[in-house]
Amino acid sequence: LAAQSDPTTRGPDLGAVVEHLRPEYFSRWLMDPARVRPGTKMPQSILPDGSVPIPTLTSLPFNTPLNALWSYLSQGDKALLPVNEVTVLATPQPDQPAVQRGQVDTKNGGPHLTRGMALGFSDGTLLFDADRMQFVSSWFDGFVRPSEQPYYGLFWNKEGEEQHDASWFSDPGLKLQLPDSESWQNFELPLASDPNHGTRPTRCQVGKTAIRLQYQLVSGSVSVLVTEDVSVQTQLAWQGLARSFRFEGLPNGARIAMSFPQDPTINGETEQRLSAIDASPVHTYQALGRKHTIVAHGAAGTTWLTDPLSDIAVRKLVSGPAIGNQPMGLRIDCWRTTEIATDANTPTRETWGGPSPEAAMAEFNRTAVPPPSLENLASLNDGTQWFPSHLGEKRMNVASMRNEVAASYRMEPIPGPFFGFRPSDIAFAADGTMYVIAMTEGQIWRTTIPPADNPSRVRWQRFATGLDHPIGLQVIDGNRVYVSQKPEITELIDVNGDGVADRHRTVASGWGLSHGWHEYTFGLAADREQNLWFTLNTGYFWTNPGYVNPGRFRGSVMRVDHGTDQLVEVAKGCRVPNGISVGPNGDLFFTDNQGDWIQSCKLAHVVPGRFYGHPETAEDALPEGEFPNGRSTIWLPYEFSRSSSGPVLDDTGSRFGPFSGQMLLGDVGYGANPGIMRISLEKVDGEWQGACFRFTRDEPHGCLRMKFGPDNQLYLASLTTGLTRVRFLGQDPLALQTMAIRPRGEGFVLQLTKPLATSVQLKPEQFHFRRYHYLYTGQYGSPEAGNQDVTVSGVELSANRRTIVLTLPVESHPLGMVYHMTVDNLVSDEGLPLEHNEAWYTVHRISQQP
Repeated sequence: LAAQSDPTTRGPDLGAVVEHLRPEYFSRWLMDPARVRPGTKMPQSILPDGSVPIPTLTSLPFNTPLNALWSYLSQGDKALLPVNEVTVLATPQPDQPAVQRGQVDTKNGGPHLTRGMALGFSDGTLLFDADRMQFVSSWFDGFVRPSEQPYYGLFWNKEGEEQHDASWFSDPGLKLQLPDSESWQNFELPLASDPNHGTRPTRCQVGKTAIRLQYQLVSGSVSVLVTEDVSVQTQLAWQGLARSFRFEGLPNGARIAMSFPQDPTINGETEQRLSAIDASPVHTYQALGRKHTIVAHGAAGTTWLTDPLSDIAVRKLVSGPAIGNQPMGLRIDCWRTTEIATDANTPTRETWGGPSPEAAMAEFNRTAVPPPSLENLASLNDGTQWFPSHLGEKRMNVASMRNEVAASYRMEPIPGPFFGFRPSDIAFAADGTMYVIAMTEGQIWRTTIPPADNPSRVRWQRFATGLDHPIGLQVIDGNRVYVSQKPEITELIDVNGDGVADRHRTVASGWGLSHGWHEYTFGLAADREQNLWFTLNTGYFWTNPGYVNPGRFRGSVMRVDHGTDQLVEVAKGCRVPNGISVGPNGDLFFTDNQGDWIQSCKLAHVVPGRFYGHPETAEDALPEGEFPNGRSTIWLPYEFSRSSSGPVLDDTGSRFGPFSGQMLLGDVGYGANPGIMRISLEKVDGEWQGACFRFTRDEPHGCLRMKFGPDNQLYLASLTTGLTRVRFLGQDPLALQTMAIRPRGEGFVLQLTKPLATSVQLKPEQFHFRRYHYLYTGQYGSPEAGNQDVTVSGVELSANRRTIVLTLPVESHPLGMVYHMTVDNLVSDEGLPLEHNEAWYTVHRISQQP
């Protein structure tokens, strides 16, 4: 590629590059060599926006040239020498409808859509805006394509020729007229409506030739369920879309209307001619240099009306009145063409026949194409792949844990379904199926748990696509799959049991979403009652203090009640609560990241109604000198945890080693803070507090989520390292198992996983303590204030040589006092040295009871 963009370039033979580089390093080097090795002088073959300065490659989606080059070099000596003609794959067009959620940049004066839903067809794309509950734009001859934003996933940008007009963005879409009123009412918009019972999306479903959208519209006491089927068709010089509506819940005599601009430049004669051919209500208007024709096929009474009260000339397509409880149907065919007619008498188009709305909807349920079964995955060519073990080892190249823990645990790489796979969460069904998120691509893949003797032997099937920054997975009731994506919590339903989600059901939505790419929906956790828990990230937070995003529920802990889908705001005041999980006794805990108002990364216990420190507006800020009542259960050491991520409870009953009942949490700092922390908690006077320890030190990198599988082993989803499994090998390490505070603040009690060797004689000077606390301000983080060494005055070892009682003065602080301990020269009976000789205990309460 470099030689073609600069003919004077000379370079080495790259045939063996895959033997020396991991795929992510290869991509990073080509994208920006000077960042990998400062001072490198090398042509910029691939530009920072992901494009390649070669005419035949510039139109490809981001990363396609990198993928193609890596695949070519992977052939080694068998690779054919390049020829002068550059052969590339064209951007794939969907052979059946596809849905993609995400932020979308519209052109020609259109806004940036934070809740866009692109409906892709073979002839083009329609863009649905979930904030307005209507279609707002269209692309012909191209599907909305992704552009990668490293770390943050995908945004969506136009490809092909876009068409929209300003009325689509100013008009509120469907309108309601009640039988006792002459006026038309607008339906509520989602963000101004009740998140549980107001206007909101409820479902989308992809068929063979059409997409079904379902949404609830509310106006006052009237709630209307709208089912809309959409298809795109091409006929000769015409391109257009057919929209079939079904309205349920309308009062008797109520009517529904939709407005379109009225173009006075198109005379009535042409319109009458078209109407005579179709025998249907017709409306024609001109926008953006194109002429649009709308034909309505509706129930009796459907007509076009001119709206004299509108600021712009519009016509309303008005349905017939609702009768009884029967659902009301309406179909709209919209076409566009460059010319209305070839001569004065004959219009240039074919007449389109179509079924009634009822018949079209009945046919829709039979349009799903069943993919192959899971047993036949090895032969698929649609992205499902079989990975031989040697390929998995070469691609992942994940280092084992440190040598001193090799006898206790082993980290095993599991190959992902495609090159560049960045998993963000894992979940397991009752039958052993493992679901994994591909965050950047907005996909979910499924497989079975890899065999214990060969973790590289996996077969993948794509389960769901079209998600907007999915970052959390949960399976409840054995096989119901839920995903958290930026705009909503979604249940993914496999209707026909073929291993592919046919229907996306909106479980919860309605929170603020702006342009901030940090506005993730973190989760998911399921409590004992199978309620779903998640947390909402703040948006742009570079200012200090960060009063930047007063959107609904931002920075809050949320719950969706099982069975009713009732959305509840439980607590607030989070900044980047990247992970929530069930902990000891079934209580809920979340992690948060250091920044403005958040002193250091932390693990916090969820208590309803509490405020955890991060105000969304200046009015929410506490008076100076006051502290949040939402406590940080554990303050994490910032040197080892700078972007703490999802915690997980070890509930394996000691089948994963000696830490059952404790929590583990990762760090998503992309290699800056590799490893996993371990948390041991205790309740003192009704409040959780406790200690954190190191569990692994060098791997994984970018660990976002962890889950225990049905095999009682730990599975990690890491954005840098990839998908891995941590396997317990049966031998307990020598480690600090727990650290507990003594009554009246007399010191701490350490519990070991193994007895110490009889040759070990403990002395107070082997134990080193220092204590510190944090400051509560709107600045980014906090220094360790009041840093002070604390002397251990006494040490006792129990008869079983596993319990150490330390005597030293212990104090608290309103934000929690951290006691950092290091210990030297501890060895087990087998001669094993102590692993990770540090602990950090956060003191909130000191019991006065013995």
